[in-house]
Amino acid sequence: MRQNLDLPPKLEDIINKGLEKDRNLRYQHASEIRTDLQRLKRTQSPVAKEYPTQRTAISSASSPLQRSGAAVSLPWHPLTCGH
Repeated sequence: MRQNLDLPPKLEDIINKGLEKDRNLRYQHASEIRTDLQRLKRTQSPVAKEYPTQRTAISSASSPLQRSGAAVSLPWHPLTCGH
């Protein structure tokens, strides 16, 4: 079941894979999630403008993430923190 209908399904898949309980099914390296996000950005370029990368500040409340009040807070995990 989809959690947030404002998110593209592929982005939700990436988030769910990052939160997967089974470590064998979860991303093994940060570079894997980066690759999937870059692929998503390339295939859905109009959406990429609405979901900027971390380096780009969101300047208005016009994005679906802001309208929905969605926030993604990932728990600490050694694979994502480089330890």
